[in-house]
Amino acid sequence: SAELAKLVSNLCAEIDPPATSALLASRPKSHGRTALHWAAWGKAPADLIQSLAMYHPEALFARDDAPHGRRTPLEIAERYWPSSDATAALRSLTDAHGKRRVRIEAHLCARRFFRGTDLVPMDKDGRKSAGVAPRPWFAVSVLGYFLQHEATGLALKVLSFLPVGVGKRKIGGRDGKRKRRAKAR
Repeated sequence: SAELAKLVSNLCAEIDPPATSALLASRPKSHGRTALHWAAWGKAPADLIQSLAMYHPEALFARDDAPHGRRTPLEIAERYWPSSDATAALRSLTDAHGKRRVRIEAHLCARRFFRGTDLVPMDKDGRKSAGVAPRPWFAVSVLGYFLQHEATGLALKVLSFLPVGVGKRKIGGRDGKRKRRAKAR
């Protein structure tokens, strides 16, 4: 197991980064699974999973096709191997990368809307023209205000306060049990 992880790591180090990313990001149309999906499915050793996630972290959030359940590698591992080292490794990697991912995407969104455009933070008409809902627009507007006033350090500080649980919703269904209606008497 350690030899396989070392082999993958050495192979990825020898190939240039764009080719490595393309290799690990490839998703056949028949099922849409990445190498990390197959590692989770096959109960691969934790060090191999860490190597694959290190070279292609977006695979942690990639979902396979709808006929195959639209599952992430973590969801596959939790379903079939709930107490394995591979599942624990996927869980910690997903949590760690998820926090950074939300912050990076919020920052990029604010830069896209407010750097080099005529959009104004907190402007209702600007929100409507951008096609963004009110709450996300408020968060992006705060960041955009700081970015427009060359206060990048302050914008990054605000990003550090973003909630950790953002985006942890199940797709296509309810997160909990359905509540029963009270019977009319």
